Amino acid sequence: MSFWEVIVVIIVALVVIKPERLPEITYLIGSLMRRIRMLYQQIFREYDQ
Repeated sequence: MSFWEVIVVIIVALVVIKPERLPEITYLIGSLMRRIRMLYQQIFREYDQ
């Protein structure tokens, strides 16, 4: 993603999601991405053996 795409996503998020809920939403997204990454790595390790 380029710099300008990130800026557009942030602006859209501020319009769609109330600014006071933005930290909660970003924490949730980060948590979900972490879980998906860990699951992917676990599956990859199991099939690599």
